Amino acid sequence: MPADSETQRHQTDWGNFIALMKYSLAGTIFMLALMAIFLTERTPG
Repeated sequence: MPADSETQRHQTDWGNFIALMKYSLAGTIFMLALMAIFLTERTPG
């Protein structure tokens, strides 16, 4: 039975890792969008 508990722990860790990557990717895209909005030069006319 130890292999089953070890497999369960690995699956839980993998799910947590995927969730972290999703939030990191969303945060990076959000930050890039803000940079595109606020750091681009706007010239009148």
